Amino acid sequence: MRARAALISVLALASVYALARASSAFDPAPYLHAQRLVDVGGRTLNLYCTGHGSPTVVMDAGLGDTTFTWRYVQPTLSRTTRVCSYDRAGMGFSDVAAAPRDAAAVVSDLHALLHNAGIAPPYVLVGHSIAGLYVRLFANRYPREVRAMVLVDPSFPFQERVFFRAAPAFAKRYVVATTSAALQCVQAARSGTYTAAERARCSAIQASVPEMCARGRSDCMLAHLLERQAASYRTSLDAWLEMRAIPISSEEVQRSQSSYGAMPLVVLTSTALESLPVSKAERNAAWRVWDDAHDKIAALSTRGSNVVVHGSGHYIQ
Repeated sequence: MRARAALISVLALASVYALARASSAFDPAPYLHAQRLVDVGGRTLNLYCTGHGSPTVVMDAGLGDTTFTWRYVQPTLSRTTRVCSYDRAGMGFSDVAAAPRDAAAVVSDLHALLHNAGIAPPYVLVGHSIAGLYVRLFANRYPREVRAMVLVDPSFPFQERVFFRAAPAFAKRYVVATTSAALQCVQAARSGTYTAAERARCSAIQASVPEMCARGRSDCMLAHLLERQAASYRTSLDAWLEMRAIPISSEEVQRSQSSYGAMPLVVLTSTALESLPVSKAERNAAWRVWDDAHDKIAALSTRGSNVVVHGSGHYIQ
């Protein structure tokens, strides 16, 4: 029964993107303040759990993101089982942590969070983007606690090196440019004074503030809260620390990697790279790298699959 429930949860998440695209309605209340602050050793992490049942679906967000990124997915999956999302150190309502912020540090935090919150395994782990590295390391370290995994357009070890070899123009324009932009945002955050231009450049939520405010007071409050969090010192700095630690995180995942046996594993792959403003040859090369890497991740399980979500952006959820 538990294995069947895990597979149902995996398949539900693999298809839930269609529900999210069909409706823009969500309850902003859970994201306006911390839900449950759990001590993980002298500092706290924000945890948000809904629903009932086992296994518990545990969702980890992409770089610089918070529980908010799962606003469509969590209520849908909560109809089936218990679902928990959380803010990593320095994100959202969670306290900052000491560097480095590599995958090992993130996994240690998450394991302590679940243990101290009394959320017992088994878990279905869900990781978006950079968190694809984190949940894989968690499964590598604690295989008996993980029933299944869903990786949402996940990063893969040493992806920058692979992109540079296969699509150098793409890598230079997007990988290097993104890293440089992140560093500039951290420097602006450290100065303590953001100009309007810097807020617009550094805060992804900035462009959607007017649209959200038009929906009503609660949505407007949420929009400005997310903007402040995204432009804050702690979120900018910790996101940069995670980005800077990607080579270390890649080594940790690769060094600990082994087969997942028959564990259900779904990799969701977006087609975002197909629309990037680079040459067709570079787009095709970048896309092949991304899709092939996801095929290899799925092959780590005899029950793994790579599902291409056509027409989706990087934020499939």
